[in-house]
Amino acid sequence: MGADLAIAFVLAGGAPAPAWSAAPDGAGAEPPLLVVLAESGADREGLPVLALHPDGARIAAGLDRGVAGDLVRVYRLLQTRRQRASGEAIEPAYVLLSSRQGGFARYGFWLGETRKEGVPFVDVHREWRRTGEFGAIDQIFPHELAHALLHWLGVEAPEPSGANQVHAVAVRTDRFVAFDEGLAEHFQIMAVDHPEAAPETRTLADASESDRAARLRLEEFRSELLARWAPASRMRIAFPLWYSNDERVLRYFAVKRNEFAREVRIPDRLLNGRGRARAYLLENTLPGDEDGEIKPLAQLLATEGVVSAFFQRWANDAELRGRRPDASFYAQYGAAPDALSPLQNLYLKLFHAAGERRASDVPRLVAAYRELFSDEEEALDAAVAEIFGVARLEPPPEIWLANPEFTTGTTVFDQFGGLPRAHTFDLNAASIVDLVSVPGIDPGLARALRQGAPYDSIEAISRVPGAGPELVSRLRAMSAGMAELAEADGESLALKDILLPYLWRLVAVLVAAAAAGALLGRLARRRWGS
Repeated sequence: MGADLAIAFVLAGGAPAPAWSAAPDGAGAEPPLLVVLAESGADREGLPVLALHPDGARIAAGLDRGVAGDLVRVYRLLQTRRQRASGEAIEPAYVLLSSRQGGFARYGFWLGETRKEGVPFVDVHREWRRTGEFGAIDQIFPHELAHALLHWLGVEAPEPSGANQVHAVAVRTDRFVAFDEGLAEHFQIMAVDHPEAAPETRTLADASESDRAARLRLEEFRSELLARWAPASRMRIAFPLWYSNDERVLRYFAVKRNEFAREVRIPDRLLNGRGRARAYLLENTLPGDEDGEIKPLAQLLATEGVVSAFFQRWANDAELRGRRPDASFYAQYGAAPDALSPLQNLYLKLFHAAGERRASDVPRLVAAYRELFSDEEEALDAAVAEIFGVARLEPPPEIWLANPEFTTGTTVFDQFGGLPRAHTFDLNAASIVDLVSVPGIDPGLARALRQGAPYDSIEAISRVPGAGPELVSRLRAMSAGMAELAEADGESLALKDILLPYLWRLVAVLVAAAAAGALLGRLARRRWGS
């Protein structure tokens, strides 16, 4: 870390904590800021047994910079306040280099013989690149640490939501998931743009070729979904091989352009019958079109790509970075006002507001921040207006509906329904595709229902011409059906169930190609002889 990012904590020892130590600290010593862990292969009492990584000092030095270094220090400040209030021990930020694919925020482990009950740690794959590519550890570590911080602060979903689709940058989920993921994902942008990021990571900001290549693949994918007949759709069959990498690129370039705030153009011919499944994939995988309509506020708040754009805008606001409350605010965190960098100052205030009011979505966080830091209202309202297009965030109630007549895959990777689920959506955040999937709603009525929103109840749709008692009754039944789905939410994702339909389609294409080749060969021999 650069000297300008160091924090002079006003603690018993008065000196900043080291970034890493090779062994547990002695009595009275300040714990290190960041500790790298390795797997031991053992579990005890339901928790993994972990060990200090033998190369931890070098790895920690590489991670303790840029926005990750800022967030680690904000975590230490938050812990300092809690320790003073409750005596809870201060812990390092832990990162585990494991054999598991995917990045996770996890809680509770054994460090040797010491049980760390409920202590957060970030689990990332040990073979991932640490810097220099989209989705490297220097971006995923702060992403997952943000999840851990919200959980540690007691920020949880206020109640189970009806969203049953696994999140992705373009997917409409619910306000809590979009808040949790959008906040975390904006740290991936900040990790690239931070002036003290690794040089090879900083160059990603200029990786316009990656952006263009991702766009070309997405446009080819769009063409296949729009085609009237495409039996050998190579981008669809190969989707699991390319979309994850391109989504990481979208999380940077498309989010910074706030492209997920706009609708994807869907031709009317896909809004009927079997075309709806392809329409659903279009609007849940692609950034919005430049000439697409702005999504309704409720849909914006439930789309993590938009929420990420909002937090990126917030984090880069010079006034929100620079405004500092009086010294008493920082004293509770064991710091002097001028000891924090501008970005650390911004994140401390943001997480303070989230924790104080248990803010579990964007409107709640904005309201909490405006209440606690009222002199910053104007700057925050400007960020809200720029991203969401409204002066104040006053979202309508969520009215969740389950549509057994329309099933989607569990994730956008489950394009062929290996793990099908009844489609769920919030009436006030519904897209045209959501609405036309309901029997009795055609594209014209769907547009009228969207225009008539928001609704404070299902019955309120009756004010829309064409929405008669039969439709109201159907939506009531769909609302009641949400309870049944809640019981099924515990089913686990089985990767083989998602990938098997891809394999069968690939085999079918290869068999068809082989048969066609054999037929052509036979015809050629008959014509020209052999």
